[in-house]
Amino acid sequence: MSDRSFVVSNPDKVFFPADGITKAEVVGYYAEVADRMLPFLVHRPLTIQRFPDGIEGEGWLQKNAPDYYPPYIGRLAVPKAEGTTTYPVVADRRGLLYLADQAAVTFHVPPVLADDLVHPDVMIFDLDPPPNGTAPVRDAAFAIKATLDNLGLPSYPKTTGSKGYHIHVFTRRQLRNEEFAATARAIAETAVGHHPELLTVEIHKDKRRGRVFVDWLRNRFPSTSVAPYSLRPEPHAPVAAPLRWEEVHDIDPQGVTLRTIAARLDAPDPWGHHRRVPIAPVADALGIARSSTT
Repeated sequence: MSDRSFVVSNPDKVFFPADGITKAEVVGYYAEVADRMLPFLVHRPLTIQRFPDGIEGEGWLQKNAPDYYPPYIGRLAVPKAEGTTTYPVVADRRGLLYLADQAAVTFHVPPVLADDLVHPDVMIFDLDPPPNGTAPVRDAAFAIKATLDNLGLPSYPKTTGSKGYHIHVFTRRQLRNEEFAATARAIAETAVGHHPELLTVEIHKDKRRGRVFVDWLRNRFPSTSVAPYSLRPEPHAPVAAPLRWEEVHDIDPQGVTLRTIAARLDAPDPWGHHRRVPIAPVADALGIARSSTT
């Protein structure tokens, strides 16, 4: 399917009222970023955030793929405590555009691929800023980077399109979910140990005392994080935009939007040469117990 043959339903419906951004613009945006977005989206069980009447209308998170989805949208049935969740899985831009036309404004992805829900391949640190502005979360991002550098782990920042930044580490599939999450926690705690006045792993907001929360909890299935290049349901349609490290100094968490991203797409891809690295040696160095069946 070419983009030209894709017909947007209700193209003039306004999805972002404050900016007059229509559904056609949203679908067009995803067509424009597809080549960069799909490597981080395809073959993963998706959770989508849908807003059929725009972001000021009712929206919801949807994990189950309805029966009416076309055959090029894959389905992955995952047992849960009461029943089964049947996730949608896309393989190409057709699936991405179809879901965008189904009013999916935001795409959330787990740290695993659909063919192996046990071994994550991307570690994410979500930096949740305190109420006193962006400067502390910028400092936090570089503190996490320094810790990862010391462990030999290349890292890649992105805006969240919301309040903070995400730091990604792309790994080989060597650890099981709990081992992977424990490794992420140990890395976060190491960073906190170096910067106790700036960082915390305290979940309760009333105990953070103005420090940046290093959220390591997204590193096991079925937890998710916002996909790179996904839109967020906020005024101006901010983007979860991959950055170069030097850009963290200048670009706010909502600093890239649907209507400002074009120049970035014309420039070299900041994550175009991201590397996937071994994570098992890091787990061993941090003293993480590992299963003999990993």
